[in-house]
Amino acid sequence: MAFLKHRAATFAVALPLFGLFGAPEPEVVYKGNLPGGEPGVQVFRDTAGLPEALARLDPAFAGTPPDVLERTVLLVAGRPRENACRESALTEVSTRGSSATVTVEESVVPEGCVCPPGVRPPAAWVVTVSRYVKKAQVDTKEVPIPCPAADAPSVRQAVETPVLLLESAWDEVAGSKILTDEASYRAMMKKLNVEHRAEPVDFTRFRVVVLTGRARENGCRSTSVLESKLATPQEAEFLLEELYPDKGQMCAQVFMKPRVFIYRVPATVEKVRVTTKEGKR
Repeated sequence: MAFLKHRAATFAVALPLFGLFGAPEPEVVYKGNLPGGEPGVQVFRDTAGLPEALARLDPAFAGTPPDVLERTVLLVAGRPRENACRESALTEVSTRGSSATVTVEESVVPEGCVCPPGVRPPAAWVVTVSRYVKKAQVDTKEVPIPCPAADAPSVRQAVETPVLLLESAWDEVAGSKILTDEASYRAMMKKLNVEHRAEPVDFTRFRVVVLTGRARENGCRSTSVLESKLATPQEAEFLLEELYPDKGQMCAQVFMKPRVFIYRVPATVEKVRVTTKEGKR
């Protein structure tokens, strides 16, 4: 018997008998969100597709990327969270031979329960397991919960936290702006040519914040959002990271459009503060 490391919590997991003394313990190395993600688990045994998958996470994956030569990497996504009542929890990772099973609990409210709004992307976890693992599946368990009170802390946090609606790229100058009506929101989505992916926004209760990063003049340049929060009901704060190539690093000479990040925030927000952190690859 081995144990799954997950922040302060520890869960028992089953390892294959032949790997009992040599296989490393499963470990959760990231917990966050996967905007636009589908429920399930992706298995990475080499670098093919892994950087792109990690780049979709919100907040950004800030740690050292897992070593796929030593560990198999699992990217687990829960179901969409369509209101403030919905939560997802990873509770167990078990391995047997070359297979892994990830248990995810999804909260379910009673029929007729009126949940406060609070649409959020699917919860996501990055888990490293033994190199013996070649395939994985998700065992989803529905857990009934009572209807929460409207002033419950978890409900307030879900409603008041900035929610990433879309990440894309466009030819605009770096900066931020606030959209306060449906027409301007739809016009922006049309300009991005993603109107078919536009998440509905109730502008009587929310506003949309548009963050545009700096120009990316070569293939080594990247922009990501490390943190998003409400400093006060009237001010939203975002921490952007702009990565540049290190001295002497060879980069593809391609010009890429600036990254754009579109967030939904409460209608109380009147000001956006953006801090940019520069770093080297």
